[in-house]
Amino acid sequence: MPGCYLRIAGTEFDPDSFLASASLTPASVWHVDDPLAALGPHASRFREWAGFTCDVSDADGNLEQQINDAIVFLTQYRLGIGFSSCSVQRR
Repeated sequence: MPGCYLRIAGTEFDPDSFLASASLTPASVWHVDDPLAALGPHASRFREWAGFTCDVSDADGNLEQQINDAIVFLTQYRLGIGFSSCSVQRR
């Protein structure tokens, strides 16, 4: 997954409920007891946590652009993520 993404996960987290009330569009969603992989050595192992990822930046290899995209993303979606306020300081 190139670029920058946000991952929210937890052992008691319900991504479906969270996403139903959030304005985020997930890139991927997984649940407790989902297989870690469809094939290969991890196919017999299962997830112990649930969560999702959202694409924040597709600027692969451009850290400065990823930082700028992340600032825009967090500012735009701060309430949907659960932040009442969002302040970013650049150094």
